[in-house]
Amino acid sequence: MGAHPSDFGISPHNPIRVGGGILFGPFNERQYLARLRCRDGQPPEFERRGSFTPEGAVGPLDIYELPGKGLDGPIQLLFDVYTLPSSFEAPSGFVIDRPDEPLRLPISLVTNFRENGDAEPQQLPPRRWRILGAAGETLGFASWDGLTTVDIDLPKSTGELVRRHVDHFLAVAPVDQFKAVLEDFFERYLVLSSEGLVRGIPDDELEGPGEWTGHLWGDDVPAQPKRRKFWPWSRTEPFAADSGGASPRRITPWAERAGSVVAAAVLPLALVFGLTVLLRLSRHVQPDGPWAVLSHAALLLLGVYLTFRCGRAFVRLQSAPIYPRENFYGKADIAPEESGRHEVERRWLMSAGLLLLVADLILACTVTADQLVPALGLATGVLVEAVRAWRMLRPGHTPTLESELRGQYILYLRNFCKSRASVAFATLMAARPFKMVMIVSPRRIESRSVSWYVLATLRPRDFDRLRLWSTIDTEWDRVVASCMARSRGMVIDYTGVSSRMVGGNGLTLEMGISIGFAPEHPVAYAIDPDKPLPLLLPGPALLKVGLGLKWNLRYHSRLVQRLRGVLTRTLSEDENRYLAAHYAHFVQSFQSARIRDSNLAHRGDREDPHSILMKRRDELGR
Repeated sequence: MGAHPSDFGISPHNPIRVGGGILFGPFNERQYLARLRCRDGQPPEFERRGSFTPEGAVGPLDIYELPGKGLDGPIQLLFDVYTLPSSFEAPSGFVIDRPDEPLRLPISLVTNFRENGDAEPQQLPPRRWRILGAAGETLGFASWDGLTTVDIDLPKSTGELVRRHVDHFLAVAPVDQFKAVLEDFFERYLVLSSEGLVRGIPDDELEGPGEWTGHLWGDDVPAQPKRRKFWPWSRTEPFAADSGGASPRRITPWAERAGSVVAAAVLPLALVFGLTVLLRLSRHVQPDGPWAVLSHAALLLLGVYLTFRCGRAFVRLQSAPIYPRENFYGKADIAPEESGRHEVERRWLMSAGLLLLVADLILACTVTADQLVPALGLATGVLVEAVRAWRMLRPGHTPTLESELRGQYILYLRNFCKSRASVAFATLMAARPFKMVMIVSPRRIESRSVSWYVLATLRPRDFDRLRLWSTIDTEWDRVVASCMARSRGMVIDYTGVSSRMVGGNGLTLEMGISIGFAPEHPVAYAIDPDKPLPLLLPGPALLKVGLGLKWNLRYHSRLVQRLRGVLTRTLSEDENRYLAAHYAHFVQSFQSARIRDSNLAHRGDREDPHSILMKRRDELGR
């Protein structure tokens, strides 16, 4: 912008063209005059003196009179609001303030007001604007449906003010020019009229990458036929068959305890009796000689090792510390009695005592080392792990345990009733050298599965990297969200939703929450090949995991490698690009929803729920 010679702004044939039409023209004229400066650097005084229409003009020219203060004498400037400006220049004797800063004025040229005979509006592509504050923070959104409806989603006072201006402009503008008028209002008029306090920018929602059309891991792996489970205590039916998913079947406490008792008596102690039979058979096959002594000693040592590891595994599964409530509650919400913690302590103490009692009965009724030594191994394993668990469960110690794990573990989530041990084992392998955290069910269904005892005996070092947290049903969602935020990554074993579960299940909710954490905490989803694909999940993060022992033995290493690739983001370039676009779209949608919730609470004179959570987080020093 610079000084313009000759008769610019004075002659009817060379007026100051600011555009804006009848809606924004007067506003544009005042914005131009506000940037005009006299020779002494002072802004001139001005007053509108009417308008006239010269011959050949597009429309009337507005007359503004500037008194002689700071000038050689009074001067009249002519403005044309019906022609778009090519550039903003200053008349002779004036300069433009801040010439390097562009003057972005509304440019729509509405030449006549709306009349009753105007045509019906035609459907146009919808538009959306993000409303920003002075510091660039998002205040809310405004959207137009492409016809006549404008939705303003802003805090109460700001929203009311913007709504009044929008309604005023749309009440007089022809319907076929709504698009141009709204673009001018949000993108140009708003920031100038508020002196930079509020401005709008186009916010066409980030389109998602669409459905993944590439290869899904597991498509090239043949599926295995499903086989019926014959271990009755590992199956549960959380919903009654005739309930339609409306109400859960309540499992009585005595039935839960019976399941744990059977698991405690059958799983570890079966090893004792099985090894006893092997020892006796070895004596019949080779009763004398040095090889008989060596084989007998080897079986005794194997029995001690296996029963020792099984005893430790059982107590660990039963004595998972309850997740500290301080991590997801504000201080005022912490229950001082913490009844859940004592319930967990009582449960594992009763279970450990039961195992010790059974082992002692075996010791008292036998006189041979065939039963004495494995029983001693079982009792020793229970005792050693019970002492360790007692130290972990002492009051005030669980927050310390959790803080030591932050950022150092992979979180594993799954359906309690359909847990696949192969996915858990592969996750444990893929997590190396970090630990794996699993949240056990309130009823300790895990302790009834043989798979965990097999892992504890065959891969003891990997089993030692397993960490278990316990909670109660009413706090499950808080625990899961808190663990997600503190993990390095997540693996979710999603085996589908039962047809009787009308509203879905807890894992479905956790699956949706995990997408919000995925940009910073990579997530892999192990799905059932025979179930429909969840639409919300990104294809490159899906793994079709088959069933059956043969499948797991053949493809276990490939499963581990793929899990590690997803968790460390070492996939192909196309897969990583798709994941980034998918998560960016979800995060933007989530942030928009959070801002809408905040504005809704503000308009209802309620405190923003997100602000409440942030205050509690700050109070806890995290």
